[in-house]
This record gives sequence, structure tokens and C-alpha cells, in this order.
Amino acid sequence: MNLTQIETVRAARLQLIDLGDEKTAALLEWALKEEAAPSPAPGTTPQRDDPRAG
Repeated sequence: MNLTQIETVRAARLQLIDLGDEKTAALLEWALKEEAAPSPAPGTTPQRDDPRAG
């Protein structure tokens, strides 16, 4: 996500909180945290996520 998109999601989250929709606001907060989390290095797919794992 680019900075404009992140700011839009943050603004939407605050509006949801104002409207009393805490569950959806929490989901947007989670999405922002996931976006900020570092991605795993290429070729380091955890085995549980690897479709070839069986």
C-alpha cells in the first residue's frame, strides 16, 4: 500500500470507531499492522504454507 492508501484506511478506521463499529475498526487496524510487517525473504516459505508440503 502506498502512503495515501494507508492514510485512507486510518481515516476509515477512525470513522468506524466514531460510529461504534469496533469490530470492523479492529480489522482495519490488523490490516495496517500486517502491511507494516516485514515480508519473508524469497524462497523461505514456511513449510505449513508451502503447497508442496504434505
